[in-house]
This record gives sequence, C-alpha cells and structure tokens, in this order.
Amino acid sequence: MRIICSTVAHVRKSLASEEVDGFGEYEPIAFEDSEDFGDSLELDGLALELEEEAEDDALPDLAAIGPTIDTDGTEWGAVAVEVAQGVLGVPEMASLELFLLRAQARRKALEIRIDQMEDRYGSASLEDIQAFSCAFADAMEARLGEQRAGEIETEVSSVGAERPVRLPGELERFQGLPMRVVFTKGADGGASAAVSDKVLQLLSVDHAIGSSEWALADVRANRAQGRAKLSSRASKERWTLPFSALQRVNLHLDM
Repeated sequence: MRIICSTVAHVRKSLASEEVDGFGEYEPIAFEDSEDFGDSLELDGLALELEEEAEDDALPDLAAIGPTIDTDGTEWGAVAVEVAQGVLGVPEMASLELFLLRAQARRKALEIRIDQMEDRYGSASLEDIQAFSCAFADAMEARLGEQRAGEIETEVSSVGAERPVRLPGELERFQGLPMRVVFTKGADGGASAAVSDKVLQLLSVDHAIGSSEWALADVRANRAQGRAKLSSRASKERWTLPFSALQRVNLHLDM
C-alpha cells in the first residue's frame, strides 16, 4: 500500500488487511484484496495506491539503544534523520518514536519504521502513519526543495505485528506477550552451541546478572493437537537464559 503526500510514503498492507486482537480497528478506510479493487483511492486529498511488496529481510541492529540509523553515506539521508526527529519532536507525535531509518543510495529510497509507544504491540495506526508521512514530506520539501525531495521514494511503516524486540532493553516492555525466541544453549554459547527456536513468555529479567527466565507461551504452536491449552507438564517448563544466549526475539501472533 502506498500513501502519497509530497514524497512517496508506503504503508505496510498488513496494517489494514485484517483486525488483530489488541491492535484496534482502522475505521477511516477499509482495504480489501480484490481483482476489481481500483489502483487508487482518494482520502482527504491524498492519493492512495495499492502495491504488493516483498518484505525486506534485512534486520535492524537489535542490540542498539535508540533507533537504527543508516544514511548510506548520503547527504539527503542525513537530512532525513534530522527531519524525522524534528517531526516526532512535536507534542502531537509524543507517543511515536523512530525505530529505524535506512537510506539506499542506489535506489534513492528511504525506509522509515515508527514505533507507537502507547500500543501494547508498538503498532502504529494508519492515522499515525499518515500524520507522520505528510509532516515528514512537507519538512523534506522545505529542507531540500520540492524537486529533490520528490526524487526520494520514502516508505513509512509501523514496526509490525511480529516486530523485532531490542535486547535486552525491550524485554520487559513486552512481558506477558508471546515471543518467538531464538537462543543458544550449551557450549557456553560458542560456535558449537545448539540453537533452539521456541515461542516463550517472559517471566522475569535480572539486569544485575544479565539473565532472563522464560516459560512456554500458551499458544497453538506449543499445544498438543486438539488441546485448547498447554498440558500441565508443558506449562511448568522453564528456561533460564543469559542475555548473551538470546540471538533474536520477535513478538508472536497466535494466528
């Protein structure tokens, strides 16, 4: 999906494709997959175009503190960082934070992901993305001029429902939610250590010793076939994992 203000701003199609418990409803406009669905819509003067896109497999630096920034050595990328931070600094955007800003010099493209701090999952709404996109586009035009700003293809999206979790800083933020955890075990976490991938729920974090305790999350992936909940035995399993053993953590949607 693409929202066009002055520069081009994409919005992940998943934001409006279906309602997920805990994410709220996107009432202003409903998008449907249909061969008869038009190529564009008009909403409050904004042109909306549908576009199927493959997800970018590249991951931000999940151990970083604060947003992941990559200007790819471009002057306009550095300007975009300043502009994005300025846009998010106004009171109306107080609940939004910059999660990632990545420039691609070859494609003259800019990817921006924003984090809604007041949402349980950190998922920005369509309205959040529209507001940021238009303010960002106007500010980029003011800094670079309409022609130069218009040459930059800018994709703005929410961090996503199955968002990456920064380690260890965001663990407690999402405590109580199921998370897909990729971790090493044995061999002191070295190259020969086995890698495990499980859907877990965080029980506690001990920052003093750099460790976390986990239990199996009560989700379909962990239940015996035909069971509506975890078995008693499975619910008692525990994993004590040092931060150094955590390779990757994402929120998990029980679909």
